[in-house]
Amino acid sequence: MRARLWLGLTAAATLAASAYAALSAPLGRDYPGPSCIGCDRPGPPIDALVHGHLADFFSSQPFMGSASLLLRAPAVWLADRLGGGELWQYRLGSLACMLVAAAFVWLVVRMMQRRGQGPSAQAAVIGLILVGPLTTKALYWGHPEELMAAALSVGGVLLAGHRRGLLAGVALGLAVATKQWAIFAILPALMVAGDQRKRLLAGGGLAAAAFVLPMLIGDPTHFFRQNLSAGTGGDAVTPTNLWWPFHSPASGQIEGGRVALQYTVPPLIREATRPLMLVLAVGLSLLYWRRNPERHPYDVLQLVALLFLLRCVLDPQTFSYHHVPFLISLAVFEGLRRRGLPWATLVSAGALWFIARYVAPNPDSNLLNFAYLAWALPMVGYLSILCFAPGATLSLRMPRLEQPVPAHRPT
Repeated sequence: MRARLWLGLTAAATLAASAYAALSAPLGRDYPGPSCIGCDRPGPPIDALVHGHLADFFSSQPFMGSASLLLRAPAVWLADRLGGGELWQYRLGSLACMLVAAAFVWLVVRMMQRRGQGPSAQAAVIGLILVGPLTTKALYWGHPEELMAAALSVGGVLLAGHRRGLLAGVALGLAVATKQWAIFAILPALMVAGDQRKRLLAGGGLAAAAFVLPMLIGDPTHFFRQNLSAGTGGDAVTPTNLWWPFHSPASGQIEGGRVALQYTVPPLIREATRPLMLVLAVGLSLLYWRRNPERHPYDVLQLVALLFLLRCVLDPQTFSYHHVPFLISLAVFEGLRRRGLPWATLVSAGALWFIARYVAPNPDSNLLNFAYLAWALPMVGYLSILCFAPGATLSLRMPRLEQPVPAHRPT
């Protein structure tokens, strides 16, 4: 009875946290229009869909996938019919994405309880994912789909570890149809799927195709231009990545009535980094697979966290909310495999909050680059050691949760 009461309380907590985060958010800065090539603004296509303008929906598609656009459309329609303006349309649409993340978090908390984790660790995971500083940043910038895609990606990996191949594939397919970076979770999921790999690939392919193909057919030219832009990146570079030391000033841009100085990196870096990230993700995944064939299925979440962090460190255009998939992967790994509070996740969330709150407003971009790399590179090293040299890190590890994973039923 006590366990059931606690599950009910955690369910209420996840719902309350997700509702608070979404319904108190400001209008996301990337949400409104106008749409453009290289823009990830969901407002124009959702508005077109709500008002029945299918041609405009396809011609204004951002480079994010259509899964979150379709999920948000009914909520936006409801807000519009109730007389809500763009702010409440954004908030209710964000709530639809946040509820996906809330359902995922509740299932993770349920697994943590069955594996012997205490209430404080469970509360920490709920807070970090649903109301943490990166969630706030994602909603501030207008990207609640980042949490939805991360929840589906990590959930797909967990389902694969429990030999739920079809469900895992559907989750991963929906994740890819939400954000392209979710492909980084496919190989880790295949590692732990065992004899369910064919079902995983089939389910994932069908789920992704159901959302991707209509966008391709609806406006092939716009679809290819947007996805090419997503794959190669724009001209601008941010200070929060490995390539900032190679930056140079670019042309100014009028922003809010003032000239905002832009920076760029050499074309070779700008055009090669995202393909390089994909090659590196495949290589590290195959290396992990070869070196760790007998490790616990949940341990692969260390690799998922590493890949999502490398995506941020190596991308010339990294923003704070891009770290959401990394943080969720790490929080779930620690929640399921480390007894006690998820200290690495708490430290990472705190470091990113401090950088965004106190360092980023400073006009010295070199200081921002230094502060970011001072946290990111040691974290990359730590996760690399956990993944590829586990025997060398016993002193760095928290006590493990060693309960075996069941063959078919999630815990």
